[in-house]
Amino acid sequence: MAEYQIKFMFADATTMDESFDAGVTVLDAKQRMIANWPEGKEPVTGPEDLKLIHGGKVLDSEKSFEELKVLKGTQVIMHCQPRPPQQVKEEKVMTLPPPGQLGDQSSVAPSCERSTRQLLLRRGAASQEAQEEQEEDGT
Repeated sequence: MAEYQIKFMFADATTMDESFDAGVTVLDAKQRMIANWPEGKEPVTGPEDLKLIHGGKVLDSEKSFEELKVLKGTQVIMHCQPRPPQQVKEEKVMTLPPPGQLGDQSSVAPSCERSTRQLLLRRGAASQEAQEEQEEDGT
């Protein structure tokens, strides 16, 4: 009979029951869990991606269950926290089309300049008209 009966519990309440003999380390337990990984769970790439928690402490992979004072002969619940898989970030680079491919205009800057110039001319003309009206009213 195995000395350790461990129920590994995931955050979503999925459980795995495993039995271990004396002298087992946390790393051994993690490797067995990975070998018997539950269907439908996101797989982990290795033992370093798996945290086992018992008694409110994250267990050191190098230590044995004896060193951690895990109870023998009774079922012990250990919480299991797999590290989510790393997502590769895609860099999005925004590029402008080459000059001449924007329709009639050869680039964006001249069209902006043209619009700005027209706006300023309109404002200038409006303010000049207003000035002329004030001068006429004052004389």
